[in-house]
Amino acid sequence: MNDDLFRQRAKRRLLILVAALAAIAIGAWYFSHLSTHTEVASLESKIGSAVAKEVQKSVSDPVPFIATGTNVAVNTDSQNADTLTRAGIISQTNAQRNENGGLAALSENTVLDKVASERLDDMISKQYFAHVSPSSSSAETVAQADGYDYIALGENLALGNFAGDQGVVAAWMGSPGHRTNILNTHYTEIGVAAAKTIFDGSEAWLAVQVFGRPASDCPAPSAAAKSSLDAAEAELANMENELKSQLVVIDSMSPSGATYDADVAAYNDLAAQYNALLGTTQANINAYDGAVETYNACLGN
Repeated sequence: MNDDLFRQRAKRRLLILVAALAAIAIGAWYFSHLSTHTEVASLESKIGSAVAKEVQKSVSDPVPFIATGTNVAVNTDSQNADTLTRAGIISQTNAQRNENGGLAALSENTVLDKVASERLDDMISKQYFAHVSPSSSSAETVAQADGYDYIALGENLALGNFAGDQGVVAAWMGSPGHRTNILNTHYTEIGVAAAKTIFDGSEAWLAVQVFGRPASDCPAPSAAAKSSLDAAEAELANMENELKSQLVVIDSMSPSGATYDADVAAYNDLAAQYNALLGTTQANINAYDGAVETYNACLGN
């Protein structure tokens, strides 16, 4: 009797042990498969990047200056009027910049000299005195045609008989708009042209100053880099949507069988690709942001 009772108790203990071991094995398998896809289910997105300022190519064209006896020293005898020269006008312009705040001297630029000369010739041939010609050409259109890519551009015009290079620059300095161009801290280069001509039936000097700041002063962030970032972000968005769709399917499946294992493996493979592209893209965005900050700071100077 005692032997039968002992055997029954031993049998129950064995059954409980087998059931416990089976439960542990099933639980371990389930959680190992479940964790495979849930550990990569938290997706990073919404990568932001700095934005470069839209370059507003500033142009300053004050009303053309016509010499009169009240606002500039004028030799009214045109036969004895002092000569205007490119070198002298540039020198006097830089002298004024130095005397008014110790501003950096403007560098003579041969392309801007060409722009000034073309503007001068056009005004003489078509007999107009304005920043825009009857055919709509201007310092801006001529600069663009001559290949001068700029951030800022300005033009001073003067007509009359002046007391030499110093006299014409003094005349401009006495006019607020022209003075602003001469003392503008954004300009770094200058071109000049001057010639004696017959204008409106009288002999007079016509002078042109063209001020500029070349686009090369502030190298813009790479357009190719921005396009590459846009493409990468679009690809990340597509991959994220696909991952979310795959995860919905996986979560609806019974965590067993070859199909489930294959879907989890496919999900994890795509997640690894996503995370790798995400890391590379973030690094590229950081580099692009640095270029944008440098560019924007340059534009503000």
